[in-house]
Amino acid sequence: ETALDAYERRLKRMVSLADSLGAPIVLMTQPSIWRAGLSDTEKAQLWMGGVGEFRDIPGSIYYEPEALERGIDAYNKTLLNVCRKTTARCVDLAHAVPKTTEFFYDDEHFTDRGQQFVADAVTEGILPLLPRPKS
Repeated sequence: ETALDAYERRLKRMVSLADSLGAPIVLMTQPSIWRAGLSDTEKAQLWMGGVGEFRDIPGSIYYEPEALERGIDAYNKTLLNVCRKTTARCVDLAHAVPKTTEFFYDDEHFTDRGQQFVADAVTEGILPLLPRPKS
């Protein structure tokens, strides 16, 4: 909880700074492929869920995708709560991006299709913040 509390404080501070400058701010949740039921092939593409120097030390702790999903979900829920409580606009990419290798080539990095999907979602999220041209 300490890390989540610190994360929430930092998000609120960013929103406060943007507000003080009169600038809109858009926060986005972090999508990932982590989920229950990943195939062995999908699991072989993961590399971000280990502890310490896990890539260099055989037998190091590496979390299951379900545990990693619970962790990132806690951060994403914190961000969504900050959006609800502040003036920040939120783009919930974590719920929008399908958790498949069609969109991710590893834990959290996007394939070309995933990049286009995210670009479209972010565009949709920020368009309402742009000034309208005067006619």
